[in-house]
Amino acid sequence: MPKCIYCLKDNLQTTFNNREHIIPQFLGKFSPLNPLFKGDIVCDQCNNEFSPLETNFKEDSEEGIYGQMLNIQGNNSVRLRGKNIELKFTSGMESNFFNNIFPFLRWNRDKFVIEIKPQVQLKNYEGIYQIFLPEALERIKKNKSEFQYVKNRIAKLSKKDIKIFAGANYKDDNKNFLDIVNLVKNFGIDYKEKEKQFSKLKNDGSQQFEIEMNCKVNRDIGRILAKIAFNYFAYCAYQDNQVNILYQNNFEKIRKFIKGDESIPLKEIVISVDKNVILDEERKQQKRLVAHLIIFEKSDNNVIIKETFWGKRVYEIVMGTFPDLLQKDNFGCGHAFDPFEKQIYNLSQRPKSNISEKDLKSTFGLFKKIRV
Repeated sequence: MPKCIYCLKDNLQTTFNNREHIIPQFLGKFSPLNPLFKGDIVCDQCNNEFSPLETNFKEDSEEGIYGQMLNIQGNNSVRLRGKNIELKFTSGMESNFFNNIFPFLRWNRDKFVIEIKPQVQLKNYEGIYQIFLPEALERIKKNKSEFQYVKNRIAKLSKKDIKIFAGANYKDDNKNFLDIVNLVKNFGIDYKEKEKQFSKLKNDGSQQFEIEMNCKVNRDIGRILAKIAFNYFAYCAYQDNQVNILYQNNFEKIRKFIKGDESIPLKEIVISVDKNVILDEERKQQKRLVAHLIIFEKSDNNVIIKETFWGKRVYEIVMGTFPDLLQKDNFGCGHAFDPFEKQIYNLSQRPKSNISEKDLKSTFGLFKKIRV
């Protein structure tokens, strides 16, 4: 019988029609396996409650902003809330005017490469800062309902809330700029230029674009971090036919925290945030693996999960006290989720090429301890 691992309701009390992804989709989709629950242990009500939290994580956390900069999903726009995270971009161009450009990123072999793209910036769009690429506005224009929705939102903005950055080959090259101006007219924007500057991009490496982020881990971010951790642990238990342990009192605290119980201090769930490496391989190479890593193990009679996204901060999550049923030396599991190659790798094995969905699924479990 289906039973929710969060609210503990069964299918006589709630519904189980939606899918729950282990890793939020904006962090990547994976093949041949994209781990998710198909409506049996996460109910629709909890799934819907968590959706706004994931959106907030995407739009107002360091990991979320990096995900939007990479835009691996090909979304139509970038959305920045700016309530929990402070952003500062320094373009390295001749004028501070260009520090207002939102930088996009591309992963090139072993490093992030800055990409400066033409963009339309809308301040106070639904209370947030929204950035559209011109090609995205062209796509939206072809979708009647979406076009009308965006147009109605833009109609509420003042002209001072709209900025356009366009590419140009030389100072008086206005073609791309005028193309964007004509494009936004379709959305009801009669753009009047108040300030114009030109700076040529250099290719000699002397021009450095710097990105600074200052983000605190608040309760909402902590809840999503804990949910990803619990989802991963639950998926491993599911593969080992050990779902019943998820409903034990050992995991009651994290369950209540994820559901929004404010009596549980954040620091009792997210017990550390640092940039230390997780894997021996990272330690030896003195370089972080730019992927999403999740591992769990036993520590001080607790189930502990460590997770990191894009090779950024490492979060240590307390899942709960260690169940007697799991008393085995090989307790633990870990995977690397590579959002660029769209692959998943079990950290206790050498990466295999052309692995099947069935074989990859078998690498998830409770007793596949890795060396960290």
